[in-house]
Amino acid sequence: MLSSDNVLAKLNLAWNFLIHVLKVPFRQKGEGARDFLERFGQEGLSPWSVRDKERIASFSRCINCGLCDAACASVGVLPRQEFPGPSMLLTTLTRSFPRIDPPSWDLALCEGCRQCESFCPTRVPIVQALEFIREKSQGSARATVPG
Repeated sequence: MLSSDNVLAKLNLAWNFLIHVLKVPFRQKGEGARDFLERFGQEGLSPWSVRDKERIASFSRCINCGLCDAACASVGVLPRQEFPGPSMLLTTLTRSFPRIDPPSWDLALCEGCRQCESFCPTRVPIVQALEFIREKSQGSARATVPG
C-alpha cells in the first residue's frame, strides 16, 4: 500500500514533469546553452572542448610516484608554497576539475626544461599540463556560447 507521502511525492514529480513538457515548445533555440554558460562563467568555470577532455585524460595518468619532483630543478630551491612541484600540480589540479583556481602557486616558476617528463614512468606530458592549467585558469571567466 502507498503512503500519503509517497503519493504526494509522485504527484509532485508528475506535476513538474508536465510543466517542463509544456515549456519545451516555447523555448528559444540556444537559450539553455547561453544560460548555462553564463552561470558557468560566474562560478569561475571554463567550458571544455572534446580536445580538452582528451588532454585531461593524458594528464590524469599521473600515479603520484614523485619522480618528477625529484628531477625538477625548481623543487628544493623554491618554497613549496610558491611552487609545490609537478606532482602536486598534476594530482591536485587535474583531479579538481572543472574548476581551475590555482591557489597562490606561481606556475611561471616551471622552467619548461622537461626533466620531470623524462623521469615519468607513465609519460605524462607535464609541461603541456601546466600550459593547459594556465590557459584554463585565465579563460575561466570568459565562458561563451559556442558559435
